[in-house]
Amino acid sequence: MNKVLIMGRLTRDPDLKPIGQTQLCTFGLAVTTKFSAEKGETCFVDCKAWSKRGEAINQYFNKGSQILIEGRLCLERWEDQNGNKRSKHTINVDNFHFTESKANSNQNEPDKPNSKQNGMNDDEIPF
Repeated sequence: MNKVLIMGRLTRDPDLKPIGQTQLCTFGLAVTTKFSAEKGETCFVDCKAWSKRGEAINQYFNKGSQILIEGRLCLERWEDQNGNKRSKHTINVDNFHFTESKANSNQNEPDKPNSKQNGMNDDEIPF
Protein backbone atom coordinates (compact mmCIF):
# COMPACT_ATOMS: atom_id res chain seq x y z
CA MET A 1 0.00 0.00 0.00
CA ASN A 2 1.33 3.43 -0.96
CA LYS A 3 -0.62 6.14 0.91
CA VAL A 4 0.67 9.48 2.20
CA LEU A 5 -1.24 11.86 4.46
CA ILE A 6 0.69 15.06 5.12
CA MET A 7 -0.09 18.61 6.22
CA GLY A 8 2.13 21.63 5.71
CA ARG A 9 2.50 25.07 4.18
CA LEU A 10 3.28 25.88 0.57
CA THR A 11 6.88 27.06 0.11
CA ARG A 12 6.07 28.84 -3.15
CA ASP A 13 3.06 29.76 -5.24
CA PRO A 14 1.65 26.80 -7.20
CA ASP A 15 2.82 26.54 -10.81
CA LEU A 16 0.13 25.41 -13.27
CA LYS A 17 1.25 24.28 -16.73
CA PRO A 18 -0.49 22.49 -19.59
CA ILE A 19 0.83 18.99 -20.26
CA GLY A 20 -0.81 17.62 -23.38
CA GLN A 21 -4.59 17.79 -22.90
CA THR A 22 -4.46 18.27 -19.11
CA GLN A 23 -2.99 20.61 -16.49
CA LEU A 24 -0.16 19.89 -14.04
CA CYS A 25 0.20 21.91 -10.85
CA THR A 26 3.50 21.66 -8.99
CA PHE A 27 4.23 23.14 -5.57
CA GLY A 28 6.51 22.69 -2.61
CA LEU A 29 5.36 21.80 0.89
CA ALA A 30 7.15 22.47 4.19
CA VAL A 31 6.18 20.05 6.95
CA THR A 32 7.44 20.84 10.44
CA THR A 33 7.64 18.22 13.17
CA LYS A 34 7.87 19.74 16.62
CA PHE A 35 9.23 17.81 19.53
CA SER A 36 8.33 18.74 23.13
CA ALA A 37 11.24 20.97 24.23
CA GLU A 38 13.13 21.03 20.94
CA LYS A 39 12.85 23.42 18.02
CA GLY A 40 11.71 20.66 15.64
CA GLU A 41 12.70 19.86 12.09
CA THR A 42 11.25 20.77 8.73
CA CYS A 43 10.93 18.42 5.77
CA PHE A 44 10.49 19.88 2.29
CA VAL A 45 8.49 17.85 -0.23
CA ASP A 46 7.61 18.54 -3.88
CA CYS A 47 4.01 17.76 -4.87
CA LYS A 48 2.18 17.28 -8.18
CA ALA A 49 -1.55 17.60 -8.75
CA TRP A 50 -3.19 16.89 -12.11
CA SER A 51 -6.31 18.19 -13.88
CA LYS A 52 -9.13 19.67 -11.75
CA ARG A 53 -7.28 19.10 -8.46
CA GLY A 54 -4.29 21.00 -9.78
CA GLU A 55 -6.46 23.80 -11.10
CA ALA A 56 -8.21 24.13 -7.71
CA ILE A 57 -4.93 24.18 -5.78
CA ASN A 58 -3.60 26.83 -8.15
CA GLN A 59 -6.75 28.92 -7.68
CA TYR A 60 -7.19 28.71 -3.89
CA PHE A 61 -3.69 28.33 -2.45
CA ASN A 62 -0.56 30.47 -2.49
CA LYS A 63 2.81 30.64 -0.74
CA GLY A 64 2.29 30.20 2.99
CA SER A 65 -1.16 28.56 2.71
CA GLN A 66 -1.70 25.49 4.85
CA ILE A 67 -3.01 22.36 3.10
CA LEU A 68 -3.68 18.71 3.94
CA ILE A 69 -2.61 16.35 1.16
CA GLU A 70 -3.62 12.74 0.51
CA GLY A 71 -1.53 11.07 -2.13
CA ARG A 72 1.06 8.55 -3.24
CA LEU A 73 4.81 8.67 -2.77
CA CYS A 74 6.72 8.49 -6.07
CA LEU A 75 10.42 8.16 -6.80
CA GLU A 76 11.61 10.30 -9.71
CA ARG A 77 14.92 9.48 -11.39
CA TRP A 78 16.92 11.44 -13.93
CA GLU A 79 20.43 12.17 -15.13
CA ASP A 80 21.88 15.64 -14.45
CA GLN A 81 23.96 17.76 -16.84
CA ASN A 82 27.16 16.00 -15.72
CA GLY A 83 25.76 12.53 -16.32
CA ASN A 84 25.22 11.79 -12.61
CA LYS A 85 22.17 9.75 -11.67
CA ARG A 86 19.80 11.74 -9.44
CA SER A 87 16.56 10.92 -7.66
CA LYS A 88 14.02 12.46 -5.31
CA HIS A 89 10.69 11.56 -3.77
CA THR A 90 7.57 13.51 -4.70
CA ILE A 91 3.92 13.21 -3.73
CA ASN A 92 1.29 12.71 -6.42
CA VAL A 93 -1.84 14.34 -4.98
CA ASP A 94 -4.99 12.18 -4.96
CA ASN A 95 -7.00 14.57 -2.77
CA PHE A 96 -6.54 17.70 -0.69
CA HIS A 97 -8.35 19.50 2.11
CA PHE A 98 -8.52 23.11 3.22
CA THR A 99 -7.22 23.48 6.79
CA GLU A 100 -7.69 27.22 7.31
CA SER A 101 -10.64 29.52 7.00
CA LYS A 102 -10.46 32.19 4.32
CA ALA A 103 -9.85 34.86 6.99
CA ASN A 104 -6.98 32.90 8.56
CA SER A 105 -5.20 32.30 5.27
CA ASN A 106 -5.01 36.03 4.30
CA GLN A 107 -7.30 35.53 1.32
CA ASN A 108 -9.33 38.72 1.11
CA GLU A 109 -10.28 38.60 -2.56
CA PRO A 110 -12.17 36.01 -4.60
CA ASP A 111 -9.28 35.52 -7.02
CA LYS A 112 -6.00 33.95 -5.92
CA PRO A 113 -4.27 36.58 -3.80
CA ASN A 114 -0.62 36.76 -2.98
CA SER A 115 1.05 37.91 0.20
CA LYS A 116 2.10 41.21 -1.37
CA GLN A 117 -1.55 42.25 -1.73
CA ASN A 118 -1.92 41.87 2.04
CA GLY A 119 1.03 44.09 2.97
CA MET A 120 3.47 41.23 3.49
CA ASN A 121 6.76 40.69 1.75
CA ASP A 122 7.49 37.11 0.61
CA ASP A 123 10.80 37.31 2.48
CA GLU A 124 8.89 37.72 5.77
CA ILE A 125 7.30 34.27 5.45
CA PRO A 126 9.71 31.80 7.12
CA PHE A 127 9.14 28.92 4.70
